[in-house]
Amino acid sequence: MILIASHTEETAVTQPVADLLRAQGETVLVYEADKVASGKVRAGIKLDHNARVTLIYGDNEFSSDDIEAAWYRRPNVFGPEELNEVLLIYLDRQRKACQDSLWYSIPPERWLNAPEKLESTAYQDKLLQLRLAHKYGFATPQTVISNNWEEAYNSFGKDEVVIKLPNGRLYVDQSVHFLLSTIIDRRKHNKLKHTIPFPGIWQEYISKRREWRITVVGDKVFPAAIYTSKKARADWRKHQFDKRTVRFRADHLPVEVGGKCVAMLKGMGVRFGAFDFIEGKDGIFIFLEVNLNGQYQWLVDDLNLPIPEAIVKELLKIKTDYKFIP
Repeated sequence: MILIASHTEETAVTQPVADLLRAQGETVLVYEADKVASGKVRAGIKLDHNARVTLIYGDNEFSSDDIEAAWYRRPNVFGPEELNEVLLIYLDRQRKACQDSLWYSIPPERWLNAPEKLESTAYQDKLLQLRLAHKYGFATPQTVISNNWEEAYNSFGKDEVVIKLPNGRLYVDQSVHFLLSTIIDRRKHNKLKHTIPFPGIWQEYISKRREWRITVVGDKVFPAAIYTSKKARADWRKHQFDKRTVRFRADHLPVEVGGKCVAMLKGMGVRFGAFDFIEGKDGIFIFLEVNLNGQYQWLVDDLNLPIPEAIVKELLKIKTDYKFIP
């Protein structure tokens, strides 16, 4: 059995993979965390006197040994958005405490990316990612993490610098606001420096030839070049569905760049990652970050990149390599 741990809002991503697996005769169980949290689907874990674990989902009861491969695809949406943020955080802690017992009962080598890797602070930390990328031969931007806005802004000796939040989200009056990478010049800085500071991530602004989203599955590399107008020069994600502002192309990627991405993921002990790079005007690739559970479906739709097929192949490889022997 192959497990896909997810939620209903990710169906557009998980369904193609599940369909391809079933077409090859595989038994697939799609765990939808929001249905479990709402009580629409029966789920649980049983432990007998001999410490044998039985997992329950809907009408299915099975052992963790029955899971031959698994994909942890964002099983973290669990309740109605109209609940206030404090209650959502509380519910999320309870959900995580219950679900982790299920995920961790499955050996880490059977996951595409093991949950403990995805939840690891080390692998999510932007500064540690930059240091790791440097280890694998990538150029990285000068970076300052500080709540002293004056000192941070002046660290680069340039009029324009980039600021981002560690997790990109702010909560204001129970509403979620997203702050993507934002260019700050002297005028904007003078307005902001008297506000309540927060530990932002400051980086030098780099003039670019283009940007790249490089999705890696196992040893397969799927590059997409990103061309932006001036409107999206700070962060293409804010305008990614405006084709007049952001264009994606399946351009040729230097082999050594893709090879370093594959090596870095292997070094992290994972099989999937979505890398973000700036290609400077001098042709140097500058690492920004890697998302170990990054989005990719729009690249499948726009550029016909066979990423779902690669995920299927990798899950089947896991099943072959780590098949349970009774």
